[in-house]
Amino acid sequence: MQGDPPAVVITNLRMPDIDGLSILKTIKERSPGVEVILTMSHGDKTIALQALELGAFCLLEKPASPIELVEVVRRAIRFSVALQRLSCLEERVSHIARQESGRWGIEMFVGESQAFLKVLEDIRLLQGAASTSVLITGESGTGKELVARAIHYGSSRAGKPFVPINCSAIPSELAESALFGHQKGAFTGATADRKGCFELAHDGTVFLDEVGDMPLHIQAKLLRILEDGVVVPVGATQSRYVNVRVIAASNTDLKEAIASGGFRSDLFFRLSTFPFIIPPLRERVEDIPILARHFYKVLSAEMGISCASLNCEGAAACSAPPWMITPGFHARP
Repeated sequence: MQGDPPAVVITNLRMPDIDGLSILKTIKERSPGVEVILTMSHGDKTIALQALELGAFCLLEKPASPIELVEVVRRAIRFSVALQRLSCLEERVSHIARQESGRWGIEMFVGESQAFLKVLEDIRLLQGAASTSVLITGESGTGKELVARAIHYGSSRAGKPFVPINCSAIPSELAESALFGHQKGAFTGATADRKGCFELAHDGTVFLDEVGDMPLHIQAKLLRILEDGVVVPVGATQSRYVNVRVIAASNTDLKEAIASGGFRSDLFFRLSTFPFIIPPLRERVEDIPILARHFYKVLSAEMGISCASLNCEGAAACSAPPWMITPGFHARP
């Protein structure tokens, strides 16, 4: 690479004249700090783990939506900048923990309704119970991950990793290795030992988003972690102890999934030690004027526009049905 290297590179895994793995190797040899995002087709999953072993930031199955791609690039840039600025591992951990605590702290939530205050009350309660499993339910867009992060970053685990996992996005062939790790030689392409998400989150929190989409054979392994605190990587003969808090979330009725045989009832009861229901915004309309004024002020500042505050008529208009569907909690940037 000539001049300053980019923060992020996006490339296909397979191309006519060169493959993405070769590009990944070259980039990591010359500029280890550059994050590489690989796009792959459905049939490329057998070599996807090789890419992760070589240091790929993530893999996206084609066709990736523009929204998904932008979000992944943003995460990669934030990760790259954080690593460049912090040279010491301990310093990285403490800095990121302070930064995330400030960003996701409960004081950054916006709202005053009774339903909203009940959510804050439950978050504070769970922040003080750092080993309690939590099952968060609510419609899409109500802020389930936001609540999970607030629980983690306000607890005694705040200085340790928060590892979010989208259960619906992990290919079933890679799910066991991604979550629990694997040993070298466990399968074709396993060229080195690799820790799974649960080991990477040791002493921290694992957030299982859309847990209802988790394959049944993986649910059995998750149940063992909740019961015994051990994981067994693919190809391993011995278990490994992990100390993690599990926060799961679903926008579907897991009891219906249990009735249809798609979700284990014993896992449901383990996860729902503390059931947490997030109401949609349409059920707390008194928060809408507060949110409207908040975003009016924030966006005006971001665009460098000096404006008067949102008037009462404008705020009231924001609360008028029927356009409200399912937007949820928001945090201050």
